[in-house]
Amino acid sequence: MLEFTTFFQKIKRHWLLVTLTTLFTFGLTVFLTFTLVQPKYTSEINILVSESVLADKKTTLTQALGTYKSILNTPVIIRPIQRELQENYQERYTQTQLKQQLALSTSEDSQIFSLVATAGTKTKANHLATTSAKIFRNRINRLINPDGLQTLTLGAHNIHKKGPNRWLTATLGLLAGLLLSLLLVLWRDIGSTRIKNATYLAETAGLPVLGTLAIPADQQKGA
Repeated sequence: MLEFTTFFQKIKRHWLLVTLTTLFTFGLTVFLTFTLVQPKYTSEINILVSESVLADKKTTLTQALGTYKSILNTPVIIRPIQRELQENYQERYTQTQLKQQLALSTSEDSQIFSLVATAGTKTKANHLATTSAKIFRNRINRLINPDGLQTLTLGAHNIHKKGPNRWLTATLGLLAGLLLSLLLVLWRDIGSTRIKNATYLAETAGLPVLGTLAIPADQQKGA
């Protein structure tokens, strides 16, 4: 087993390996994080369901939300959103992408539900949320009940970064590189078959040390 002080001596001896391994892993993590991993932003708009929609006792909030979710993913809603985003903001989405990036949610026993839009930038998330909320409210009122829905908040004031945390990932990469370099130092030491010194023979190999023999410098060169 390696002692604590001996371990740090080995790290000091292999400082170049430790430094290069740590920096390489950190650099690779930063490169992958900032080039391949794209951030996500969510823009949320709150919409109020009027009591007229829920006047019928048979219509519960859960049923209403289920109905709205189903309608949100239909072409009657998705196509106008797709067309308006392209015409007004030159932002292109497929219908499949819009279905994946739009969601409805609500808390229990609340007449307010949230339309959440997810996109790669704050601006796109805002465009997607506001456009979708406007079209959804107008279309749903025609289909179900006039004046049944009312927009309460604007997406521009309720934008959150969904992730990832790039600098946290980079920090984890730095720590992973440091750990990897330490493991390499241990592996090189454990896998080495060289006899280091008399202490190594006595404590590690369990062999008695009878003495040391000095080799003249000229014989070392000849060897």
